[in-house]
Amino acid sequence: MDDSMDLNNFDVPATILPAQYSKIEVMVDIGQQKLKRISVQEDTELTVHFVVIDYLHSVKFKKMAVSTRYRVVNYIELFLKFTFVKSYLKDSDVPMKVFEEFTLYIKENTKQTGGTVGSTVSIIKVVFEWYLDEFVKTDINNNYSDLLITYLAYFPKFQKGKPDAYQPLSNLFPDCPYSDTVIVKSLRLVCCWLLLDYDRQRNILLSDSKVSALVSLLKKQDILNPPVSHAHFSRGKLRPDLTDESKRFYTPVLKAVLNSNDPVLMERVIKSTSHPFGPVVSIEDMQSFFRNSTKLDNMVSVDYCHSGNTFSLSNLWSLSVRDLFSASLVEVFTAQCFLASDRVQSSNLERLKLLDVISNDTGTQAQHVKGRRPGKHKKGLTIVYPPKQLIHDALEKYFHIVRECQTLLPKKIKGLALPYISSKHMRNGYLGVAKDPVSLCFSLLITEGSHTQKALLKDVTIEDAQPFLWIVKQVFDNNQLVNEQVGKHERLRHKNKKLGKPKVSRGDVVKHKRIGLNPTFIGQSRVAMDGGNNIQEKGSETSSHFNDSQVESQLTGHTPQTKHNTYHDRSNAKEVIESRRKFAVQMGDLMVKDATKMGELMKNTQVVNLNEAKKILGCASTSEDFQSLINELDEDIGLTSEIICKNKVIFIANDLTAALIILKMSHIEEQLPRMLMDDPNSQFNAKKAIGEKVYLQAVLDRFPEDVQVAGKLMSVDLTFSFSDLI
Repeated sequence: MDDSMDLNNFDVPATILPAQYSKIEVMVDIGQQKLKRISVQEDTELTVHFVVIDYLHSVKFKKMAVSTRYRVVNYIELFLKFTFVKSYLKDSDVPMKVFEEFTLYIKENTKQTGGTVGSTVSIIKVVFEWYLDEFVKTDINNNYSDLLITYLAYFPKFQKGKPDAYQPLSNLFPDCPYSDTVIVKSLRLVCCWLLLDYDRQRNILLSDSKVSALVSLLKKQDILNPPVSHAHFSRGKLRPDLTDESKRFYTPVLKAVLNSNDPVLMERVIKSTSHPFGPVVSIEDMQSFFRNSTKLDNMVSVDYCHSGNTFSLSNLWSLSVRDLFSASLVEVFTAQCFLASDRVQSSNLERLKLLDVISNDTGTQAQHVKGRRPGKHKKGLTIVYPPKQLIHDALEKYFHIVRECQTLLPKKIKGLALPYISSKHMRNGYLGVAKDPVSLCFSLLITEGSHTQKALLKDVTIEDAQPFLWIVKQVFDNNQLVNEQVGKHERLRHKNKKLGKPKVSRGDVVKHKRIGLNPTFIGQSRVAMDGGNNIQEKGSETSSHFNDSQVESQLTGHTPQTKHNTYHDRSNAKEVIESRRKFAVQMGDLMVKDATKMGELMKNTQVVNLNEAKKILGCASTSEDFQSLINELDEDIGLTSEIICKNKVIFIANDLTAALIILKMSHIEEQLPRMLMDDPNSQFNAKKAIGEKVYLQAVLDRFPEDVQVAGKLMSVDLTFSFSDLI
């Protein structure tokens, strides 16, 4: 900072405008290219309007994940539209049962049904409750709080239906022949291959001196827009200079692609162009295309002639200059899919930062935070991927290029582990919906005989690659069908509008829903897996295998108990359904294991009388008093007067020991209701306590009957208490 600057007398330049708070409008970021403006009428006097705008200004709203903000804003817009349609001008116009009116409006004017209606109305309830929590204690605008309390008092009670569990990938398509275990393994292998191959292609192009010099020049430009983000060859009215810039910048890139003679790299470029060849283009035809496209000096030709026909080169999406010094959109999406298979949830993927990823000599690991968890359970961890393994190398290549470009990224996405993925269809993996780099890349993976697919199957066996490619193919087929139905609806809508006919409902024409490689679906497949992953170490036959409940639960970011009880039990995956069919057998196996463990424990436990105890412990005392024996011993004594000696547990069968055991079991029974709650730690402690009670009961059963009766009578008079088990 300049020492001569006087901060106390600093005058703000006229070009700097302060951000002003408005009670009637707000600009919100919901993940779109531009901020969205939410506003109410300038002359509004409605309390609900002011409260809603306040909420959208709040830190609580701004801290939400982008996808959550998008959903909340849609519901709030619907509520504001409702108040406008109802012509509410002042608070006296708004009925006390405004939530019931809003519910009726949703049912009559939208296609929402069931629980979705309740969810929409509940968002507005949350907004009102937020205002009360934030402002009622400050005694500001108490007239607002009184009114909101009245509205909330009449909030309708919605019947909650059983929520539909999110489906794993295997359940998205009824005829899927693969289990989720196989699909996830396949997905991870293909994702690793893509990350490594895109890094290979980048290095090929950067080895060209002209491309390397171009990259140094373009690093100073806006990397989110053309010509850096993609080439724009067709001459537009708004920016005619963009065409010339694209031609000038991409000529050395296309020449480098031609000189590389790499069929996968050439196919990647030609996929986003209009060309006369079939789905699979031969190397000779690709070389001919590139020679014709770059025949002019330092200028890309926008027209390609073949057999008397002219084909236009309008845009280039699949390879951009940005891809040479930053992670491509394909790499970012692929990394998202991989991390989702480690059970990192959608909102955590949006928030994941490079600082959350740690790499050192022991390997690579990422942490993710789930805000709704209790404090000590907020953070989840992926497994540590050791060096010299496929996953580690692929992730390291990806995170390295993302770190390298940080100084060039806009502030909005700087520091994110998954930059660029802002559009909803990209976050949800809607392949085939648009002509984007990810769809172009994945379409090559599923094209029989393509150079990309051949290269993949050289490194990954067809048995390992096929399950994921099958899923990708189904996603493309489904979304292309949806595209056809959407196009048909648009044509009918324009036709009816032109002829003055009634509107055609979208639902009458578009019968299918888009499906994507959504992180949630991938995560559910990960939950459903019935085993670990085998990842071959480079250059060896050995594998790194894990199959442990603790590791499996780490991958899901939950304790073993929560993972099994909450996620595994409600899954509809093939593995879990098959497992339920074998429940009786599995339960029997567990009972045998528990009985075996109890048997081993009881082998090391002895129940003896006082004289036998003296012999075992080597005591020379002639005293017949239990307390005297205890005072003589130099051994550990437990809370139920058990003696621990040389890995043996000795219970002396007398009235006092029996009474203490009975009191301990009674104490456990009293504590269990508090322990059997949702908190994972309490559940774990409860399981231990139940095991201890079963053990103590087995010990007590070895006592003579008269001693057991006497111990029970003594336990009534004893005032001894045990510590809290929670």
